Amino acid sequence: MHPEAVARLQCDQCGRLCASQVMLSVHKRKGHVPESERPVGCDQCERRFICKSDLKEHLIQAHIKNRPYPCRFGCGATYRIMNLEAAVAMRRSMALP
Repeated sequence: MHPEAVARLQCDQCGRLCASQVMLSVHKRKGHVPESERPVGCDQCERRFICKSDLKEHLIQAHIKNRPYPCRFGCGATYRIMNLEAAVAMRRSMALP
């Protein structure tokens, strides 16, 4: 399907645009359900999630801090994601005040 032919559905709570009704439903379920109503809780902090896969991602990123990808330039930095450009941009954005 051509990108311009994709229907853009807008979230009535935040204005985010989604390409399908399914994606809009997922967005609303994950983004607008209060944390107190989310059934899956992290045992290492107070965060709560809609599904186990979101908890798994949170554990890896927030608590395990697995960084398996070394910098290809040999500077000693390691990254969670393979794409160096995205990792460097993310690292720089976190370092800025």
